[in-house]
Amino acid sequence: MIPLLDVAELQVKFPVARKIGFGPARPSFVHAVDDVSLTLQAGETVGLVGESGCGKSTLARTLCRLIDATSGSIQLEGRELSHVPIRRAAREPWRGDIQLVFQDALDAINPRMTAFQAIADPLKRLRGLKPGPELDRRVAEVAESCGVSAGLLGRFPHQLSGGQRARVGIARAIACRPKLLVLDEPTAALDVSVQVVILHLLAQLKRDLGMSYLFVSHDLNVVRMFCDRIVVMYLGKIVETGPAAELFANPRHPYTAALLAAIPSGIPGAAPPPVLEGEPKSPIDPSPTACRFAGRCPAEQPHCTTAAPPWVRVGHGHHALCHLVTGA
Repeated sequence: MIPLLDVAELQVKFPVARKIGFGPARPSFVHAVDDVSLTLQAGETVGLVGESGCGKSTLARTLCRLIDATSGSIQLEGRELSHVPIRRAAREPWRGDIQLVFQDALDAINPRMTAFQAIADPLKRLRGLKPGPELDRRVAEVAESCGVSAGLLGRFPHQLSGGQRARVGIARAIACRPKLLVLDEPTAALDVSVQVVILHLLAQLKRDLGMSYLFVSHDLNVVRMFCDRIVVMYLGKIVETGPAAELFANPRHPYTAALLAAIPSGIPGAAPPPVLEGEPKSPIDPSPTACRFAGRCPAEQPHCTTAAPPWVRVGHGHHALCHLVTGA
């Protein structure tokens, strides 16, 4: 069975000039996404987690073809997407099948467009609909499914509340009935009460439309409830992946364990979580023969700084990139 999304050995590097001493600057690269491979099945929700700067948003934008990959493969239902440069991607026939919901809808929606125009825009560009009754019907239908009332469609983004803007952003993304929806922290800029409403909306849309989600988030409690499978990134690499319930119950990579330990327990007098010492390494030309987590890992061994860790199967669908774990 061909997965909906199949990513293999994906790399995204950004060139930077690096000057050392008095010599000439030598070319260096920020390894934002480094040798990432993952799959996503039809109807599945995969959570992508990790601290700020680990490469989550870069990966999300690369999968949506908003950033060019340096190397590797991105296949959507067997169609290769990575070879299409971003200047052409917006006109490709598969463009409507993969859409992105941005973190801040106020920045993502054109301030000169009304809610109606924002939702209609992808229908005109990607589905070829012309202004008229059919376009009006489709926009009204999508808006209603996302809880955007008819009275809000004539308003501009600054005239909408945060929750209303989030709904318009989601409506715009699903207007073309995509098969894969990439959600880049869609609730991060919202009040907690509004977050719950938006998450319920996303769950309902997934059931109604049969979409798959790649859900990027810092909120591990939301990820645990919302996602079928979890992918953990650290400094451009995937360090652990597995079913949500198993990964939360039995994290095998030390970084995953530290992330989960930092979730507030809500228990008065509970012991504080362990603190990771040190700072993340630089993503500029990282050593290929060392673990990225070395220097912060509480269980670090001497060989962690001299050999790249192996990718180990630790359970059914559960893998970790670590010298310290044993295979299932």
